[in-house]
Amino acid sequence: MRVVQVVPGFGIGGTEKAGCVLAEGLGAAGHEAHVVGRAPGPRFLEAPAHGVRHHLIEEADDGRYASAIHDLAPDVIHLHGGDYNEPLISALASVSTVRGSSATVVVTPVFGRPPASRETLSKCHTCLIGVYMLYRQRLWMGMTAEQAMRHGVGVVRINSFERTDPPQSTLDPVEVAHARRRELGVPEDAFVVGRIGRDTPGKWSAASEQIVNRALESSEKVVWLSIGYPAEKRGRDRLEARWGERFVNHPQTADFLMLAKVFAAMDVQLFFSLFGECFSTTICEAAGGGLPTIAGANPLRDNGQSEQIIDGLNGYLVSSPEQAFERVSELVNAPDKLQAMKQATHDYAHARWTTPTITRDLVAFYEACKMHDPLASPYSQRILAEEAEFAAGYRPRMLKLLAEGPFERLKWNAKLRAVANWNLHRLAVQLKRLSSGRR
Repeated sequence: MRVVQVVPGFGIGGTEKAGCVLAEGLGAAGHEAHVVGRAPGPRFLEAPAHGVRHHLIEEADDGRYASAIHDLAPDVIHLHGGDYNEPLISALASVSTVRGSSATVVVTPVFGRPPASRETLSKCHTCLIGVYMLYRQRLWMGMTAEQAMRHGVGVVRINSFERTDPPQSTLDPVEVAHARRRELGVPEDAFVVGRIGRDTPGKWSAASEQIVNRALESSEKVVWLSIGYPAEKRGRDRLEARWGERFVNHPQTADFLMLAKVFAAMDVQLFFSLFGECFSTTICEAAGGGLPTIAGANPLRDNGQSEQIIDGLNGYLVSSPEQAFERVSELVNAPDKLQAMKQATHDYAHARWTTPTITRDLVAFYEACKMHDPLASPYSQRILAEEAEFAAGYRPRMLKLLAEGPFERLKWNAKLRAVANWNLHRLAVQLKRLSSGRR
């Protein structure tokens, strides 16, 4: 099978990384994979892994770009982006009609929003990231899971972590862990919390400075370690001045070995974000190195953390920074429990989120796309069962987490019902932006 993974460019973003990682997985599985991007960047490789080729096509016109993609004679064209790139999807369909191409067009809208035009669903298949996205998008489209999948919607698990050489893990021997911490400027015996990200304020919660301060105030044992903590609007300079060597931040990077080292040097990740993003460079990649995550629940902008986090196994989902600090304190004072959680986190990730596992699911989805009845595929039946189980537990879990009394329960139940409607969800997000002074 020849698969073309189309990414926005070769920058450091998670979307671009996902396309490159999936291409390598396809190449390793014996398929021919091509990665096509419109913009250069550090992920472009002149000599990628066996079975993979990278192509930089800086073509602004969608028609000519679609033609260049079709020139690669693909069996599958897989577009990765924040949403449905409807102009490019239409251009690909037009070129396909002219050339008589039988290529299957697949789209991964990483934020799981429906297309502006339902007609778009007839021009492509949709590969969502995780069953939470299927649950949310089919509600927004007013469909059952079965109806959505008959309209070409499917799922692969959350984007996988990369293996490094040498491997980096929180489970490494003490001497290895201490050497890594020294390399990163972190005390060997500290309890290390932090997260990785891009040096962009929008990728970090407005409460980030408060969260770091509260974490460091909670215990003298705690040290903060991060990648990409922004100075602009998020107070990096103030944190450095106040905490000195207890606040350690490294510049943003696309070097996954460096990212893996930072994950492996932590004891727990504290993940709060404006957008609730939690793709390959956050929860899953951390878990691959045995790092549990304490993540903020965000029903308005949840992108999957409610699916990824299994409370008490690979971390905790919390409703506020205060709940997060309670969990941190619990783990600071229970080293045996923390060690068991690191092992469980590692085992869970390696059973579900490895590149070979996701590649098998991706190929199964491509094959289901070509079937007259995609629901006849064993892959589709498994996804339906997983979505049904998730859907049954999602709202009760959110209510238990967010609603402390009868009034709060009524309020949050109404909110959760409202945001299950696409138009009301968009209105809620706009009102929240206005109330916080953002546009």
